[in-house]
Order: sequence, then structure tokens, then C-alpha cells
Amino acid sequence: MIKILTVFVLLTASLQSYGQSAESYSKNGTSKAEKGDYTGAIADFTKAIKLNQKYADAYLNRGVAKNHLKDYNGAIADYNKTIELTPDFAIAYINRGIAKNILLDYKTDYYNHSLV
Repeated sequence: MIKILTVFVLLTASLQSYGQSAESYSKNGTSKAEKGDYTGAIADFTKAIKLNQKYADAYLNRGVAKNHLKDYNGAIADYNKTIELTPDFAIAYINRGIAKNILLDYKTDYYNHSLV
């Protein structure tokens, strides 16, 4: 019984070492984006987000990568999520405004004075 338990513990520990953290996926995504591999970067940022759905930096960086691929609506969705998670993240507002400008989307929500 002790041998079985020992093997189980060792197997579980070795399997956990193969898993990556949200931060490591985000670092990989950043590295890929810096090399111009925006599709690969988006995949890594998406993996980071799956591991940590409150990872504002991963949403922001995925939005930047989508912006480079001219997926402006996708980028705006990621910037919106960044702002939802971290309302004082100024670069998310700036990037969202740039993407909306490219789409000629000048609508404003006058009830809460924020862009929709």
C-alpha cells in the first residue's frame, strides 16, 4: 500500500511540473509577439487567461496582438475586459480608443460617460 501511495505521489508531482502557469504562458506570448508571431502570442495569452480569468495583463496583451492582426473588434473586447478587471489601466483605454478610431466607432455612452 505504501508503495502504491509513493508511486501516486511521485506521478502526481511529475505531472504538475509539466504544467505551465498563467504567467509563463503570458511571458511566452510576449516573446512571440516581440518576434511578430501574433497568432502564436494570442494562443499563449488565451492559455494564460484560461488559467487565470482575472489576468488583466494577458487580456491587454492579447488585445494588442489582435490589433496587429487587424482584429479590431476582438482587440476592443479584450481591452474592455482589461478595463473591467482594472479600471485604472490607462493604456487599455488608449488602445481601445485607437481601435475604435480605426473602425470609425465614435459612439459614447452618455449615461456613464464611458465609451461603449
